[in-house]
Amino acid sequence: MEGEVVWSSLEIWKLIVSISTPLIVLIFGYLINKNLKTLEQKHWENRTVTEWRIKVFDEVSPQLNDIYCYLLRIGNWKELKPFDIVQRKRSLDKKIHTSAALFSSDLTSTYDAFMNTCFSSYRGPGKNAAIRMEKTKHESAAGVEWEKDWDDLFVRDDECAIEADVEMKYGELMSLLSEEVGIGLKSENHADVRNGLFGWWRSKADIVT
Repeated sequence: MEGEVVWSSLEIWKLIVSISTPLIVLIFGYLINKNLKTLEQKHWENRTVTEWRIKVFDEVSPQLNDIYCYLLRIGNWKELKPFDIVQRKRSLDKKIHTSAALFSSDLTSTYDAFMNTCFSSYRGPGKNAAIRMEKTKHESAAGVEWEKDWDDLFVRDDECAIEADVEMKYGELMSLLSEEVGIGLKSENHADVRNGLFGWWRSKADIVT
């Protein structure tokens, strides 16, 4: 009798194992598949966000560089006019703030800090933002091509930005923008590249003083 009881217990355990094994495999398979789908969804979301960020970067980075070059009178600044720079600001304001959901709040605040360094905004109804650099230096470079209407696109001399501040704010913005886009340009590396380019432009560009 005892042998029969032991045998019956073994059979019961065999039955339990035979039933539970495929059930456990099924549960594990379900969990793994669910996790894979979650990972795939996150990967797709991240890839989509990155693609949109890159589109924004491609559109805004040349315009940011134009503003930077014009204020510091380096690179292609002589090809630009004051109205071009103010228009760049309008275009950038719209693009950055309509794309804010794609980026961190730090990026938006860093962008605003750069623009506030470069421009004096909210000057009254119907008035354009004013460039925070000395008008005389840009007027001298333009010569006879200077238009009287451009005078109002510059602040008074005592409201001008410090060039080092423009450079610093531009570097901070481009560093953060490149990091969020995911191209792997760290702050310290960007500073090195920026300083090198700035020095080269300063030595090569015909800067009006």
